[in-house]
Amino acid sequence: EIKRTTGESARVARVIVGDESGIVPLSLWDDKADLATQLSEGESVDLRGVAVRERLGEISLSLGRSGGIQKATRSVEAGTITKLNSIKPSKGLLIVEGAVSDQPSARQVVTDKGETVSLASFTLRDDNGLAKVTFWRDQVPAVTPLKPGTRVRITGLRVRPGLGGELELSSV
Repeated sequence: EIKRTTGESARVARVIVGDESGIVPLSLWDDKADLATQLSEGESVDLRGVAVRERLGEISLSLGRSGGIQKATRSVEAGTITKLNSIKPSKGLLIVEGAVSDQPSARQVVTDKGETVSLASFTLRDDNGLAKVTFWRDQVPAVTPLKPGTRVRITGLRVRPGLGGELELSSV
């Protein structure tokens, strides 16, 4: 639940959707937010009346009162797996696979807005390269128990410049 600029409360849920062209975050507003718990990973949906937004160079979708969502009878392959040695700046989200190389380390940081949040980072390795991956907020408890050597598939990562200039992957 969030507060709108008008002072009203609104409910919002975020899911990741995609098709053969790639994956993007989708915000489901108000009565549509309840549908997020009824969807399963890999399930196909049909969307109508979706607003497309670009903010800070990143594309996202938003579905409110005037739009619709329903389960689809056809199957759609969403995005492709990106090899770690071919990561480059992108407006979209990535899917990666690989093995955890080191024990995830968790810590708290203070954001630019003064909010204290948790994060956990580890190095991911595939056959072609490696990359630092960082998870934020409520995703930290799922990441910290991972052990080196664990194979994972991660959907919905943003590419960000790291402190040393190298590219890093960050959860949404």
